[in-house]
Amino acid sequence: MECHLTGGGEEPELVREVERYQLKIVGLASTYSLGSGTQLLERGWTLFFSGMPHGERHRAGVGLLIAPQLSRHVLEFSPVKERVVSLRLPCVMDSLSITNTMFKHKGAHQYTWYQDTLGQRSMIDLVVVSSDLRPHVLDTQVKRGAGLSTGHHLVASWIRLRRRIPDRLGRPKRIVRVCWECLADPSVRGVFNSQLRESFK
Repeated sequence: MECHLTGGGEEPELVREVERYQLKIVGLASTYSLGSGTQLLERGWTLFFSGMPHGERHRAGVGLLIAPQLSRHVLEFSPVKERVVSLRLPCVMDSLSITNTMFKHKGAHQYTWYQDTLGQRSMIDLVVVSSDLRPHVLDTQVKRGAGLSTGHHLVASWIRLRRRIPDRLGRPKRIVRVCWECLADPSVRGVFNSQLRESFK
């Protein structure tokens, strides 16, 4: 999400937007912030940011906005530079699994980022699934041919979902158009999410 945070009062609007979409972790690009650190925002949200050194022009800058219920679980925050920030959170508390390490592959199909000039490599792009999807993950690996000159490679994950068999054969059901605009209403979105989870069980 692109968001300019230059001290002009943009933070309250940012919090309202992420709460409207019921998000818990939001990556921010082009924040144009100076320095690095953490900032406590309204209603308990925490902003972890990394930008240009003080005294330099406002440009670049990245950050992570974390919901109140997750902020206390942050294990480590590393402001690497104005375009890179790292945050460690435990996946176990939300029954999440990182699928990159579930399958045995050669290093070339595990490392997601390379810096050839420095000879560095890392697994920094991850596929994370909830506990109900974990048994259905067939494989996760890097597709090296899909790079876009960024140093990052495409990470692909294959998931097999069981399709429910209809109770009785007959005429196909009438296709009903989903009114996606209604999902802006929190109560409608909550019911939709609940029914969607049930359909995967």
